[in-house]
Amino acid sequence: MTNEHNDTIIQHTPWSAFNECRRHYLLYLLAVAFTVVETVIYTASTPKRYAAFTELSNEHKETDLLLGMSNISAWLKTMPGADDEEGMRNPEVYNNVIHSDSFVNIVGSTYLDKYHVTYKDYLYKNRRPGLFSDDNGANPTTAADKRLYQTALIKDHIVSEASGRMGTIKIRVDDYDPTVAAIIADTVTLRLQEYLAHHRLQGIELKVAKAKSLMLSARKAYYKAQAEYAKYADAHDSTTLVKEQSTIEDKMKKRDNAFAEYQKNTIEYYRQSAFLHRSSPAFAVVYYSTTPRDPYTPSPIVNFFAVLTITVILVTWFILIRKTRSRAATGPQSLSVNDAEQQMPESEMSKKI
Repeated sequence: MTNEHNDTIIQHTPWSAFNECRRHYLLYLLAVAFTVVETVIYTASTPKRYAAFTELSNEHKETDLLLGMSNISAWLKTMPGADDEEGMRNPEVYNNVIHSDSFVNIVGSTYLDKYHVTYKDYLYKNRRPGLFSDDNGANPTTAADKRLYQTALIKDHIVSEASGRMGTIKIRVDDYDPTVAAIIADTVTLRLQEYLAHHRLQGIELKVAKAKSLMLSARKAYYKAQAEYAKYADAHDSTTLVKEQSTIEDKMKKRDNAFAEYQKNTIEYYRQSAFLHRSSPAFAVVYYSTTPRDPYTPSPIVNFFAVLTITVILVTWFILIRKTRSRAATGPQSLSVNDAEQQMPESEMSKKI
């Protein structure tokens, strides 16, 4: 029983599979024709979108050596995790900012002189839904739904990818108009610079306010310690008692410590104030965007070869599976002469010849 079952299992050799597929070349021609038609339909139904690229790099440098810090203190500040602004200078943060709704709305408010509308209204009015397009042609009914839909449209046209290892972020802006794509790419770079600078300024203002509060508190404590010391020292100027002299020394040390604390907080206050007037970019632009000349999508060549590969694989499977089932149903005794010759070893084939 087992032997009979094994006899009905036909395994294709590479040569027999090639010959079998060659016999059905018309199916492959049909697959090529199908791929051509699919590529034409895909290209015709998908709106052409142009892409403008820009690349940013984290090259922000601190200037602590010029702002009252010692060499060692400035060096310690450059260690990982020692800087409060380190997170804001991370390209991953740039990526999160670009995809946030607040930043998208800022970019969407950019006015396009060519179309006399803002960018978000331009995308909404110039939607081009197609068979393979991401835009499904939705028509929001309320103002809130329209704002959400415009935000989604902008996010669909702005793509960014951050590289933590390289410390860079690549931004791609897609649009049906190549000029608009280049303008929005430059706008994203500019608005991101302003957004991060504003966020950093807010952080510095909080630090300045905190440093000023500590400085005023330290100054008040120093004036109080100075007054207590002067009053007690004047009252016991000629004393010879050990206890009173010890008290005078304690009050003098308290005054000196208060002065040292007041001096330290004063330096920190003016140091933080100096950062308010510092002008340093949050990042460097590695590659500026240019107006694209060729469409980014659709790509007929890539689509043609991708679909052709899939169809050829499916056709090959269909031919071999159908042949295998046919042989299993009829049995090995009904094999044709051509099939027997395909499975015949080369040595027996040469003898037959």
